[in-house]
Formats: sequence, C-alpha cells, structure tokens
Amino acid sequence: MKKDDILIKLKENAENVREKLNTRRLQLVDADSAKESRFPTGRVELEDEIDMLQKKLVSLEEAVIDINSIKKSDGDAVSVGKNVKVRVLDEEMEFFISNSFADFDLNILSKNAPLVSKIIGCKKGDKKEIESGGYIEVLEIS
Repeated sequence: MKKDDILIKLKENAENVREKLNTRRLQLVDADSAKESRFPTGRVELEDEIDMLQKKLVSLEEAVIDINSIKKSDGDAVSVGKNVKVRVLDEEMEFFISNSFADFDLNILSKNAPLVSKIIGCKKGDKKEIESGGYIEVLEIS
C-alpha cells in the first residue's frame, strides 16, 4: 500500500472512530438524564468505551502525523517510506515502513520492528540471516 493510500485509510478510520465517539457521548448524556442514571453499570461501560475510543483516535491522529512526515526517499535500498516485499523462511510478506507507527491490518511496520531493522539498507536480492536459522530475502522495493 502506498503512502497516500495509507493516509486515506487512516483518516477514514479516524473519522469512523470520531463518529462512534460522538454517538457514545450522546448516549452518555441520555443515560445521565434518564432513569438509567440510577444504574451506574451502563454509565461506567459507556465511560470505558469513550475512554478507549479517545485513545484510539489519538493514536490514529498520531499515525497520520507520522506517515505525513515521511519524505519520499530516493535510492533502491530499504528505508522509511518504502514498500517492501520480503520472503521470510518460505513465506512472502509485503509492508510499508514508517518511522514509529505500526498497524498489521494495514501492513505497516515501524523501522524499529525486528524484521525491518534487520533489512534497513538492504537492496533487492539481499539476504539476511535470522536467529531461527533461516533468512530474510528482499524481493521488491518501491
């Protein structure tokens, strides 16, 4: 997935979380004004969900900042901002390398992830040994 596509997806996810957060806040106000205010369990569950959604929204907003800060890198070596396809043992995987954000659902790995840190600076065709006795092979860089 390219940087622009990742940004679109992150912003969509953030907007969905923002909408859900607003809905839960309205439900909390309704719960406070209704008979349910005598039953704190529902209120506590809403507060917990609101707290979780707020943290998720902050995380997504930080991810947008992180991905936005990545400058287009020239060269043909594995680096931040590149899409990389690798073979680890007998399995192929493709991912985008960010500065610090990671999201497995979007195939984004941080430059600090063990797999990524092993191949930073590698070029297509390079192989690096891993502890399990196998290797990581860089198949594509874009």
